[in-house]
Amino acid sequence: MRDSILQHGGVGEVGGPGVLDVAGSIVEGGFIAAAGLPANIDVDPMFVDAAAGDFTPLPGSPAVDASASPPLADALGSISSMSRDAAGLPRSVDDPAAPNASNASFIDIGAVERQPCAPDINRDGVLDIDDFSAFVNAFFASDLVADVNRDNSLDIDDFSSFVSSFFAGC
Repeated sequence: MRDSILQHGGVGEVGGPGVLDVAGSIVEGGFIAAAGLPANIDVDPMFVDAAAGDFTPLPGSPAVDASASPPLADALGSISSMSRDAAGLPRSVDDPAAPNASNASFIDIGAVERQPCAPDINRDGVLDIDDFSAFVNAFFASDLVADVNRDNSLDIDDFSSFVSSFFAGC
């Protein structure tokens, strides 16, 4: 298991040494990775609201851009544009405020990727008409990239949230 966050029972919930290799992860209570694998860390992953089910890493979380794994690639070796997190949002999103674990990866540890600027839909670092167009296209295509409020439902609340955050800037 790689790039995961294990809490409230940690590795004991899924096995133990010799049963499961856990590496490059945040493990409550600690767990030593097998030789040659990325180390695990025992720190607070700093979620937005774990009690309410929002496992998005907060700014400054040790999970942000901390994966040592390369981005997923398609059969031709190109970085997959289909790589999504558990919320259906793009996976390899760089948070410029966080140090990167490797030059090849901006992937966060854990199931949900921090999206530092939600209205920058095309992730080019600039808010412009291309983002507005990309949002509208994603919204009408029922693509969860347009689920700005992250409630797993595309509705007028997402449109309103997008417009508000777009005009507020990043």
